[in-house]
Amino acid sequence: MVTGSTAISQLPTGTIDSLLAVLPLSIGMPSSPSTIRSSLETLRDYLLPPEYIDGLNISYVTSGSISVSPGTAYISSLNKAIHVTGSITAAVANAGANVSGTWSHVYLRENAGAAAVEISTGTPSTPYAGVARTKTGDTSRRWIGSVFHDAGGYLFRFASNIYGNVFRMNWIVVDNGSFFEYTGISGSTVTRDISHLIPLAGATNEIHIRPIFILGAGGDMLGAVGETVLFGGNTTPEQYLRQTTATAANLSLPASPIKISGSTIQAMTSHFAGGGSMSLRVRGISIQR
Repeated sequence: MVTGSTAISQLPTGTIDSLLAVLPLSIGMPSSPSTIRSSLETLRDYLLPPEYIDGLNISYVTSGSISVSPGTAYISSLNKAIHVTGSITAAVANAGANVSGTWSHVYLRENAGAAAVEISTGTPSTPYAGVARTKTGDTSRRWIGSVFHDAGGYLFRFASNIYGNVFRMNWIVVDNGSFFEYTGISGSTVTRDISHLIPLAGATNEIHIRPIFILGAGGDMLGAVGETVLFGGNTTPEQYLRQTTATAANLSLPASPIKISGSTIQAMTSHFAGGGSMSLRVRGISIQR
């Protein structure tokens, strides 16, 4: 059992002095109810766990800007949480022409006592508590997500939402073979590299895949997609698909998540009649933050 004195002694350096500075308590009663309320709210910010994050969704505004919604996150250098009370819009610099995709990282920080957002190519750190990360070498910046640039260096349009401490983004793009398409999968198991679609190793826990069957007349085909494909008999991977006796056509299925721990996925097809192949379109990712 942790005693009160033990718990206090384990608080981060500087926390006790910070608490004493904001609490107007003495032997007598505090000066007013509003002072009590303000003091308790400040105390709460110091006592939230160091991995705490709530809200702070990142939304696409233009090809050169994003907005961060209201929310709260703990900032390591401050030993407390700070609040975003209204949406913050921030410019995202063009990343320059590239052929493999580029990420920018979004950080929450405090500026002159107010919450602010920084967009940087500086990478997030290793986790300091749970899955929470700061900017590498700068604990005053709390990582809240990342955004992806196209070949011209501009932001890809995306839709997003927050699920607990997970930031989920889905790209809204036209066909783009350089970044999002894996075509012509037929027969034996193939492994596809998705490292360019992952902002940080160990932080991305799902990738969202839309399979597309390319079928001949009377096609009868099985397809499997997963981080590791287990195909054949009654063994199934994370996605196991079958289309039978189809007319010649392309059949697109809704995107669904695949759990990942590395930077590759696998896929395989088996043809029983009519021929054909399968393509995969990467639609988005989920980031733990």
